[in-house]
Parts: sequence; structure tokens; C-alpha cells
Amino acid sequence: MALVRCNPVREVARLLLRLQPAGRVDILETHLGILAEVLGKAEHQLWAEPITLFLDAMNIVRDEHEASARRIDLMELRGGKGQRMVMLPLVLAPDQLPAQVDFLTAVQRYL
Repeated sequence: MALVRCNPVREVARLLLRLQPAGRVDILETHLGILAEVLGKAEHQLWAEPITLFLDAMNIVRDEHEASARRIDLMELRGGKGQRMVMLPLVLAPDQLPAQVDFLTAVQRYL
């Protein structure tokens, strides 16, 4: 499969020529202006901030000075519209994965 390269300036010019007879150039220019404004402030649309929790063995938030509290450092993703999500760290070393089950041997035990 060949890689097709696109020139965005040519594409916008081509779209302007196609839309001009229909009187829709102003709509396209408005949308392009909005897009340029949003992309110009990309760092305000999505960013990450550190968040620290102190949890006990039951994952209940505790005061940092309590003996049962463990410190958990996470990253919180924040969006420009007030969205907030926490990224959960996940690391699985291959030796921590359970051994693969040989289904044929397992079935033969029951026959």
C-alpha cells in the first residue's frame, strides 16, 4: 500500500474552490478559525497533574500521618471543560502472569 502525502494548504484551497459557488466559504472560514483557536491553545485542552493519595489496605483515603496509610502517587488528566480522570499505573512482568493452561490435558482429566 502506497503512502499518500497530503498538503493541507492545497486541501483547504481545493475545499474553498468547491464551496465558493455554494456560498459556504464563510462557514468553512468560521470553522477553520475555531479549529485554529482550539489548536493554538492545546495545552489548555488536556494536561496532567500529579495527585497524591494516602490509602489504607482497604483503599480508603486516610490522613497521611495514620499508621495504616500508604502513599500513592498518580497522574490526573484534566480537560478544558472540567473533565478529570486518574491514570492507574499498571505493570505486569512476564514472570507474574499465570502459566498458560493446556486445555487438552485439563479436559482429558475429566474424561
